[in-house]
Amino acid sequence: MKQVSTQISTMKSREIAAVACAQLLPAHRAARVFWAFVLAATFLVAVRPATASEIGFNGVGVSGGVVMPVHWDTGQQLSVHVDLGTLTRGLYLQPSASYWRATGSDTISSGVPFIPDITFDREMTNLALGADVLWYPADERRGWYVGGGAYINRVEYEIFGGKLTDERVGGNAIGGYDFSLGGGSAFVEARYHVLSGFNTAQLGLGFRFGS
Repeated sequence: MKQVSTQISTMKSREIAAVACAQLLPAHRAARVFWAFVLAATFLVAVRPATASEIGFNGVGVSGGVVMPVHWDTGQQLSVHVDLGTLTRGLYLQPSASYWRATGSDTISSGVPFIPDITFDREMTNLALGADVLWYPADERRGWYVGGGAYINRVEYEIFGGKLTDERVGGNAIGGYDFSLGGGSAFVEARYHVLSGFNTAQLGLGFRFGS
């Protein structure tokens, strides 16, 4: 009976590892090329010649909050961004970097009454670098805003004591509210990050210095 239990546990472990590896397989080549093009175009706009009233350093912001990966427990996220000013009226360019971590545990039923279920811990982290373009209907960096952007992500997935790492290109959809506070502005923001196999919803609160 003990041998049967060991065999079932081994089979279940292999199945879980196979699923984890499948999730971390590189995204479709066409999708990678598309998002790489979007990211390159965003940065080309950022470094194009412009007058001081358009592109330039206007401040830096930090934010923190919760991240909710699909099929994972809620985790924590931290991000920092730079306000590079306006691309055109109402459109603001914002390069940023973010990091989040989520943990959890799962239980797999053995399917046999006298064999215990299998419980295992898991952890996932993501480091993202990219840029967003935000639109403010008020034509100034206050009030409601929406936007989006493209990011290069480094995803690390840990299960059964082993780690798998992958680099992927993903995109953001963003909505939030910006209001004056002291020497800068505070903001509340919601994001949905599209990343093959690891889509996440994020809610955050932050402060921007200098703008």
